Amino acid sequence: MKDQALELLALETRIVMGMIGKLMRQAMEQQLTAEGVNIGGLQFGILRLLELEGDHTISELSRKFMCDPSTLVPSIDTLERRGFVCRVRDASDRRRVPIHLTAEGKQVIGRFDVIHDDDPLLNSLRQMGQPAARHLLTLLHDLLRAMPEGSSMSQHVHDRMQSSIAALTTTPEED
Repeated sequence: MKDQALELLALETRIVMGMIGKLMRQAMEQQLTAEGVNIGGLQFGILRLLELEGDHTISELSRKFMCDPSTLVPSIDTLERRGFVCRVRDASDRRRVPIHLTAEGKQVIGRFDVIHDDDPLLNSLRQMGQPAARHLLTLLHDLLRAMPEGSSMSQHVHDRMQSSIAALTTTPEED
């Protein structure tokens, strides 16, 4: 027998999460446009990931962004034409062609805070209050871990957050 109530919860959760994702993408793209950086949210995400984690191949990026490599190729091509990234040959494996963040790409990323004061998500979490926001995050991690491959994705998020925290707490003398 079908659990109709749970199916309706799943449907509503999918819709709400989609709306939240859309609103966050729109806010990011508005910020990029306001700064005069004519790239999309996916392209910005690629630049940010390369900044945080270093060089990646297109197939590595596709796994991280959970999309087909063919989806990333036009974005990478655009970023390369604009001088934000370049393709480099791996000295130990000529078949491997990592994407490298250029100085110009680093300059673009440096113009943006990861979360800025006017960020709609940050403002919404402020309205909820810190205890409710923490509870929401806990529930979202629980949901992610319950999904196929979710445990490894949740661990990846945790690792990225630890890297970000370490980068924020590193003093210039330690670099």
